[in-house]
Parts: sequence; C-alpha cells; structure tokens
Amino acid sequence: MSSLDSLPRSILTSSILSYSTSGDLLGIRASSKALHDIVQDEDSELWRLALIRDFKFQRGTDCLQAIHPPPININEEHLGSPQVPFLRTGDVFAARSHFESWKNWRRLNLAYHVSGIKVDEMILDCDEGQFIVGPYFLRAASLWAKVEHWCNSDASGRAGDDILSSLTPGRAYLLPPTDCPPINTAAFQAIYSFYAGQDEGVMKTRSALPVSAVAMERLPESFNPYTGLFGGYRAYDIVSSSRWLEPDLDLLSQGKLRVSTDDRNLITVVDFNDISDVVGEAGADTDASEPGCGQIFFVHPDRSSGHMRRKIATPTEHGVKTTDLDGGFVEDLNDPTEGRDSLLRYFEEHAHRLHAQLYEVGDMSPVRGREMMALVRCPSTRDTLKCSRAVTRGVEIVASAVYSPFMSMYVYSIRIKLLRPGDEGYMTPKERGFDTCQLVSRHWRISYDVPGRNQPRVEEVRGDGIIGKYPKLFEGHANNYEGERFGDLQPMERVDGQFVYQSCTDGQFQGKMSGSLQFQPGSIIDASGDVFDAEVKSFPLQYPDFYY
Repeated sequence: MSSLDSLPRSILTSSILSYSTSGDLLGIRASSKALHDIVQDEDSELWRLALIRDFKFQRGTDCLQAIHPPPININEEHLGSPQVPFLRTGDVFAARSHFESWKNWRRLNLAYHVSGIKVDEMILDCDEGQFIVGPYFLRAASLWAKVEHWCNSDASGRAGDDILSSLTPGRAYLLPPTDCPPINTAAFQAIYSFYAGQDEGVMKTRSALPVSAVAMERLPESFNPYTGLFGGYRAYDIVSSSRWLEPDLDLLSQGKLRVSTDDRNLITVVDFNDISDVVGEAGADTDASEPGCGQIFFVHPDRSSGHMRRKIATPTEHGVKTTDLDGGFVEDLNDPTEGRDSLLRYFEEHAHRLHAQLYEVGDMSPVRGREMMALVRCPSTRDTLKCSRAVTRGVEIVASAVYSPFMSMYVYSIRIKLLRPGDEGYMTPKERGFDTCQLVSRHWRISYDVPGRNQPRVEEVRGDGIIGKYPKLFEGHANNYEGERFGDLQPMERVDGQFVYQSCTDGQFQGKMSGSLQFQPGSIIDASGDVFDAEVKSFPLQYPDFYY
C-alpha cells in the first residue's frame, strides 16, 4: 500500500484533502511531508476550494477579493458597538493568495458570530451552517460604495448629505434560530454589516406631529423629515418619503422577528405620508416568469385593530392585485430558492439607480418658502426609457412618472425651464421671439392599454394653468403666480432652476402620457406675441419592476 508521500499531489489535493474541513486541514499538516507542503502552499488549489466550500464563492470567479475583518469584540452584552460600524466599504482588498483570502474570511466570519457575545459563551469555530456568504458581503460593499459616492456628489447636494448622515453604523446581527437555511438570511447579514438603517429621530419627531403644513412651520429650519434613502414624491397635499428602518432589537432578542422562506421580510421601509397613515414596504423581488412585472411588499396600518398587516401588491395585466399576507396561505410568493438574495438585489438596483443618477433631487417641502431637499423617485433625463425631454422655442419640458401602490395612481412630474446660455437647445431672445413667457393652460393626452381592447383607451384633459399655478419663465428661473387666469393673479415665490409640479392620474392600467403646455410670450397681462404650444413628449405610465 502506497504511503501518502508517494501519491501524486493532484490526487492528494482533489481526492483526499478536498473532503477535509478547513479546520482539519490546519491540523493534518504534521501527518506527512506531502500534506504539509500542500497545506502550506498558499496558492494551492486546496484553499481556492476551501473558499468555494466555506464561503460560497462560485467556481470560475475571483476568490482573492476579501474584506479586512474588524477586531473581535467580546466585551459588550449587545450586538456590537452602536457607534462603530462593523464593516466599512474601504475594508475591501485584493489578497495575495487564496490562503490569505481564506484567513481573512475566516476571521471576518469569527468576528461576525462572536461580536457582542460574552466571554464564557465564545466559540472559536462556527458550525458549517454559520459561515457567512463571502460574495454577498462583496456585493454589499460595492452597493454601499455607490450610495456613498452619490451622497457625496454634487448631483445629490444637501439631500445626499442628509441621507448619508442619517445612516446608522453597520452591525453584526445574530438572528434567532429558524427553520430557514442560513443562506436565506445571508443577504440581510451582508447589507446590515455596513449600515443598519436610518436614524429614527426624524421618525419619532414626525410621528408626534399633527398632519399639517402649519405643524411643519413650527419646527427648526434644519428639520427635514423627507430624507428617506429610498426617496419619495409630492403631489397636491400628499408628500411621501421612504426611510429605511433599523431592525427591532427587542424582537430579535426575543426571537419574534419572523424570518420567512427568503429574506424579503427582513427589511422594513416606512413611507411618511402627509394625508394618510404611515405605509411601509418590506422588500421587492422580480418574477422571472413575467418580465417587467414586479412584486411590491409593504406593511399597512389596520385602523380597526391598530396592528400593522403585511401585504403584497402584484402588478398584472388587469391592474394591481393586493393580497393580505397575514391570516392565511398565500400563493403569490415566489419559490423560496428564487428569493435568497432578493434583499441584496433590491438594494443593488437602488444603488445602481442612484449612482447612474436616474432619479431627481428636488424640494419636497409642503411649507411655502421653506426648502426641504430630498430624493425624488420620478426618473430623470438620464433614464431615457422612462423620462422624456422636449424643447420648444427655448422652453424645456422634462416629464416622467412613478407608480404609487399606496394611492393606486401614477404620480407624474413636469419640470419646466426657459433655457440659459450653455443649456442644450438654448435660443437667444431674438431667435425665440420673446424675453419671458408665462404658462396659461395645459393639454394632456393619456393613453391606457386596457386588456381585451384592440385600441388603447384615450383620455384628453384641458384646463387653465397647472394646479392653479401660472409660472412666468425667465432664463434660469421662474416667478410663480397663483389665482384665476382671467381674474387676479397674485405673485408668489421665485423658483431658481426648473419650475416643478407633480400631479396624479389613474393607475388602473399601464400606458403613456403626452401633451402640451400653452405659453404666452411676455405675460398674461402684458402679451408680446401669440400663444404657442410647448411640447410634452410621451413618457410611460408603467408598473415598477422594482419599487422604492
């Protein structure tokens, strides 16, 4: 019988050592010189296989990417320090060998599972089911790096500063035992290691207020409740902003936080609304069997019981179907194997849209003369599939819409500006035929794709002004007037940059919207030419594939 030292290295690696646990490998180095040489070889295929087995790296991918582990914390009774993030996006590095990569992932795994555990409870090795998923942590680091970049960019301005400062340090949450495979909570662990929600101080202040703009006026100038990471919208008296909540530590410690067959119920986003009650969303996923059809998860306050009920809204060709998840079997949920990284994909998609500047930043304040800058979910001109732009005689009109499952309506945003020198499409006053112009009326053509009909259902809407406003455009700014077109128009506030208004339309079906705004050269009371139509190019009214 051949000794171990006489066997080929490839046989030892693939047929013997590859079946040993990583902990055993470190202990069998003394068995023979051949085993010692293989285990000690930091570039050995053995350690790449260990990364695949222990930390779920995929074959054929780069296994050298690693994350510097934090110091192991065994002195606190709670889950990590509330002031120091468990991980930072800058902790990612390229290891020099597969063994170095494996060592760092092992130390990170150990730090995660012993963070906050008392000394007498500490274990130095984790069970097989307790290994973190390395690629998930790398994906989480990448998405948070994109969020940080956007928050620190000029594009986000004050809104980005407020959002970044509201994020709480990441933590190593030890979830209670469940019947779910550990990989189903791995995305949660990765995301919350870098940041763990948004500061609840704004929520507590906001929830104690009466629902009114008057109440807002009594707050400090620096207070802005619309700093949700997932943005919002404003239409008429409705102002919405979705904040990312920290997990409830009491529920975690008591084992009462329900961990579902996938990770979608582990995120909670609360949506402030200045007309109705608080609405929350709990994750989102895409049904691969119906491209472009998203599932929207949210929690809704039950007025009769006072409890929050979990619901799912599923867009279909006949509209949006809402199903109550509490109190019965639900057939709408995806197969559990399809949702293992849905929470991660939810965050990755949002981070991508922020990084690509596919959303607007605008004023969400319901208080006149008080600015509250926030992320607006309506697509920007960089999203050429969902946002339109047209320029007529130097007047730029940008238009896009977002679906609100809470209202079952589309919220559309119209951004108007008289272009300045340097803007794309700029015309001099002589070329366009006027120095200023004032909006006098609107015309909308809304086309709905109704199932069972060969032709779209078309609605035409005409009216004076836009929601009672008649902005007068100057190069780079607008003066707002309100009142009656043929009565007394009162001068109101000056708006720098675009004049923005948001309104709603029926959300029962998908479709598209287009039209025109009519402008009077000069002004309504001092005309200097004939009224002209400024085009509003067609933009889609679509259910979301991801909802924020």
